[in-house]
Amino acid sequence: MSNLSIWLKFNNEEESLQLPVNPESIRVSTTRGYDDVELTQLGETTFFGNEKLREYTLSSFFPSEYNLSYTEYNDKSRNRTPWDIVRLIEKWMSSRKPIRFTVTSLSPDPNDMAYLPLSTVSSDVINTPVTIRSFNYEERAGHVGDLFYELTLKEYRFIEFKRLTKPSSDDDSVLLAEDSPRPDDRSVPDTYEVQQGDTLWHIAKRLLGTGDRWQELYEMNQSVIGPNPSLIYPGQVLVIRE
Repeated sequence: MSNLSIWLKFNNEEESLQLPVNPESIRVSTTRGYDDVELTQLGETTFFGNEKLREYTLSSFFPSEYNLSYTEYNDKSRNRTPWDIVRLIEKWMSSRKPIRFTVTSLSPDPNDMAYLPLSTVSSDVINTPVTIRSFNYEERAGHVGDLFYELTLKEYRFIEFKRLTKPSSDDDSVLLAEDSPRPDDRSVPDTYEVQQGDTLWHIAKRLLGTGDRWQELYEMNQSVIGPNPSLIYPGQVLVIRE
């Protein structure tokens, strides 16, 4: 899974964490509700229910030292110790808010990424809001300073209820207000700090809704990026909207 970038993001990407060591696998559990009913003269039959929320389970470890041979995280994340990461995840759990879980497949060839279609540069294998259902961690003999963990996430669905309004008339009828738009947990920030593996296309797709707007980002940030839009570096701060 070395070509995957796995992120946990909180509060519209105000805080984010790239998993430092990719897990060997991500187990996805998908189930559906069923009702088995005994009908007179027909016997038992099954009624199909709705699909239930997916669960994701992954396990790996937080290393005490950065090692290029197996670590995947960006320069900013290197400053976090294993216990810093534990405290961050536990803080998110206590917030009573969903986080965003993304697994992105990255192209192994970084040359001219900004000019290529998104499918050849990067693609989101998983990109969904989730709740943290369990987070277990432990120290192991022979791994000084490392923390091994297992994390279980469950898909989260935003729900907007329709508002009932009573018209100013003598009858008792009730009007149903129009649906409110789904809340956007990805509000567009004013600026964005480039992360490891980012491309202008990838940033435009994630923050502006379509990778085709990468040229707008380049025009606004040409003084920062330079003459080649395919060369952006971690730590650069880009203007997303003026």
